[in-house]
Amino acid sequence: MKLPRPELTIRPFAQFDSPEELASLVRTAYAPIAALGLKVSGASLTHETLLKRLASGNCLVAECGGKLIGTLLIRPRFLTPQCAFLASEGLAYFYQFAVLPEFQRQGVGTLLQDAGERYARRLGYTMVAGDTPEPLEHLVRYYLRRGRQIVDYVTWNTQNFRSVVTAKALSDA
Repeated sequence: MKLPRPELTIRPFAQFDSPEELASLVRTAYAPIAALGLKVSGASLTHETLLKRLASGNCLVAECGGKLIGTLLIRPRFLTPQCAFLASEGLAYFYQFAVLPEFQRQGVGTLLQDAGERYARRLGYTMVAGDTPEPLEHLVRYYLRRGRQIVDYVTWNTQNFRSVVTAKALSDA
């Protein structure tokens, strides 16, 4: 992992931020995954869907030199027939995790995940979870290295693959 650039900031998405820029960031970051034939919603994220997602939780962004280069959405637990675990008490669900391809493998994603865990802890959550496409083995390994455990598998109605659901308890540290 490379050290992050000195001008890199992790912060909450703000009123002055552009939803269009954020949606473009997500589409760009998810395009290589879609190119593998995986039907991921981030690759075709619309402005309207993004606004709904922003309203349903908390969004963190990574900014470098005045440009949004990464994002992570944090939302409370929710009921879904596809995965009962996601309704667990105290759960913060991490999703729409994206870093622009030219900034990947430089520590930006790790900084976003770390900030997300601290943010979730401050909001009173006791665990974090998320899902990632099972075919993306390198991402599954990334989450396992971060201390998460595989807790379930889910196939969302809009996807053509199975996702691995990983979770970990948040420590008091």
